[in-house]
Amino acid sequence: MLVHNARLAEKECGIPRKNIFVCDAGDIIEIDIERQAKKAGRIHVGGVMYDDTGAIVSEVVLKDRIHMSQERNVCCGADRTAWHRTIID
Repeated sequence: MLVHNARLAEKECGIPRKNIFVCDAGDIIEIDIERQAKKAGRIHVGGVMYDDTGAIVSEVVLKDRIHMSQERNVCCGADRTAWHRTIID
């Protein structure tokens, strides 16, 4: 899709090929003072997942949660001390 967009930019909009960059996530484009651009390397990219406490969720925990959701496992807990039974005379 990106290559198709680059071809459209070149043919339909008249943008010179040297001014079109097809980049992946993490590609670095460097633009100097003379407004010349070039690919200058790559950086590591990816998502970071946080739980409701603000702690980072490890990839292992995330894979376990995905697996459990796909297996339709259900965990229930109950506290018997919280239950109250009232007898009405």
